[in-house]
Amino acid sequence: MNVIIWLLYFIPALAIELACYLLAPLVACFIRKQVRHDVVKRLNRQYVTMPREYIITPLYWFQTHDNAVDEWWYGMYNTDHWFAFARAWTQSDYDRKSLIRYYCRLMWLWRNCAYGFHYALFSRPKESYCRVYANGIEGAGFWYELKVFKKSFQFECHVPLGKRYLTINVGWKSHKQKDRLLYANRFIGFRSY
Repeated sequence: MNVIIWLLYFIPALAIELACYLLAPLVACFIRKQVRHDVVKRLNRQYVTMPREYIITPLYWFQTHDNAVDEWWYGMYNTDHWFAFARAWTQSDYDRKSLIRYYCRLMWLWRNCAYGFHYALFSRPKESYCRVYANGIEGAGFWYELKVFKKSFQFECHVPLGKRYLTINVGWKSHKQKDRLLYANRFIGFRSY
């Protein structure tokens, strides 16, 4: 039954993602600042209180439900970017150049496309008990894990591809300290070990 519900959500979720990919270059222009208390990887994993960028409230569902839209920079995702120009940026570049900040927001919106919509429209309540089926060691070659809950499931898999790996994540996934499980439909994603 859980798989059927997931499949019923798949087409509307995919349509929303496509719209979000297309609109992200425009949405990334509409930001507001908000103070956030968090561990910031770019600042040597220090716990800091600082103003961070968020998408304006009427468009908030376009961004991740649990993080600022500038996380691509502060989470140091640029250090693993496909393009060398983004890997070479410094904090001074980021602070001085609005186009770099815009690019970073856009990369985050595309990296976690439609997370806010998926969380608001398709999430499920967290459940305390699940059966887990797994094989391999996460982060060390081929690995998969299937979590089966009463009202949801999650299947996650990593397939090695040299220095990177293909990641699959479908079902509903736990996301930080949130009380709901986020709808996940990623069949193709690439990450670095």
